[in-house]
Amino acid sequence: MTNTYDRFNSWTVLCYSDKLIQIAKGEIPYPVVWHIYPSNICPYNCNFCIMKEEKSKFKTMLKKKTLFKVIEDASRVGSKLIHFSGGGEPLTHPNIEEAILLARKKD
Repeated sequence: MTNTYDRFNSWTVLCYSDKLIQIAKGEIPYPVVWHIYPSNICPYNCNFCIMKEEKSKFKTMLKKKTLFKVIEDASRVGSKLIHFSGGGEPLTHPNIEEAILLARKKD
């Protein structure tokens, strides 16, 4: 096993023994992977979309301030990955490029 982070490797959990120790002590560690949903808006109408009904009800976006704060928080607690996803198309958020660049800057 290498030190390279690979979230699809079934042995990844061994890289985070400190998190397992926290859990064993009854603590709740911060997540290693953060899923951020910048938008519920999607211009597409894919027939296989599992969010089809929800996205027609809720047409919202995270505020820029909130989006950037979540990225800052993830960095502050040592997360390894931010996954931009959601009930809509994350690229519809007007600040997504800035958000991606900020996440990259925060490593």
